[in-house]
Amino acid sequence: LTEALTLFGELVLDDTVIAMQRMVLSESEQFPEIAETFYSKAIKRSENTLASWLKTQAERGLIKIDNAAEAAGMLLGMFAFQPQRAVMFGHAAVPGHREIERRARTTARLFLKGSVV
Repeated sequence: LTEALTLFGELVLDDTVIAMQRMVLSESEQFPEIAETFYSKAIKRSENTLASWLKTQAERGLIKIDNAAEAAGMLLGMFAFQPQRAVMFGHAAVPGHREIERRARTTARLFLKGSVV
């Protein structure tokens, strides 16, 4: 889980990706199809990949979750929401690899302790 979150973090907490999100959001009213494509091809794809992994872990009896898609969204939000918004609003620099790894470990630990069978 830590490795998956680290990979996710290196993608979504990248300065180019954050700049692209800003652009997509600013143009979404005029070009809703661009926002929809970004959402379905980037955001939902990551969420669905993690949800599939979480569902497998639940089926193996390693974690207890009621809804894998919902849990994946919560987990990704817990991991990325604050640092991503801080960068988007100019209150922080893009986190480096070590910070992403540290945040991934912490998020994974909190999540797994909360879903232990």
